[in-house]
Amino acid sequence: MNKKEKEYDIFIDEVIEWSTKKDHSKVYEWENIIKKYLLHWGWNSKSIDDFIEWGKCGFNNNLLHFETEIDDFYNEVDYASDRMSLDRLFRCHVKYRTLKE
Repeated sequence: MNKKEKEYDIFIDEVIEWSTKKDHSKVYEWENIIKKYLLHWGWNSKSIDDFIEWGKCGFNNNLLHFETEIDDFYNEVDYASDRMSLDRLFRCHVKYRTLKE
């Protein structure tokens, strides 16, 4: 296993630990987590910022007008973290952007 793969494995363990704690006061850390996934996949900073900002002001789609319970968000991240794909990252981010306040 090379250094990059080892660092990614350590990162995945950290994400799993973070998501299983379901600490409501640390949900904002999702934005740092999403950055790390996208950086690992080779995204540039402009693309990452655009993706993270996506949905901040709501969605213009009837199917995305809902609210997510914070535990459901953490469950989704926990489920997807060790086999994250862009689709799963998107689903997690939608849940993050629709968290109940």
